[in-house]
Amino acid sequence: MRWVGALIGFSGAIYSGACIWFPRLRGKWKTPDATVGTASCVGAAIFSLNFGLACVDPSLPSPHGIGYGLIASASWTWAAGGYAVDMYRASEERDLRNAEFGCALVAFGILLFIVTAVIFLFAK
Repeated sequence: MRWVGALIGFSGAIYSGACIWFPRLRGKWKTPDATVGTASCVGAAIFSLNFGLACVDPSLPSPHGIGYGLIASASWTWAAGGYAVDMYRASEERDLRNAEFGCALVAFGILLFIVTAVIFLFAK
């Protein structure tokens, strides 16, 4: 079963990585019909690659589990930041009201990163 997860993760990483260099492959965000940007593709590729590697690694949760958690939360934050930038660029008025959901996702990613780091620091 873990190989299925690894296949899904690596496939997502390859597709998201291809979207970085080939903009025709990129999707569109639902809300204001904005194209997915490069930063979002990079974050999604790193997150998917991390998921694939975590599925392949039989030694989880230790010793590499915390590394996977930190990389996953950082790449989630990166992709959410890319979403916020895409929403801002798609906005005709150039205001941040259209990017509020993206900013909330960034805040969630930062919180997730902090919680993962604190768990790592205080684990026995």
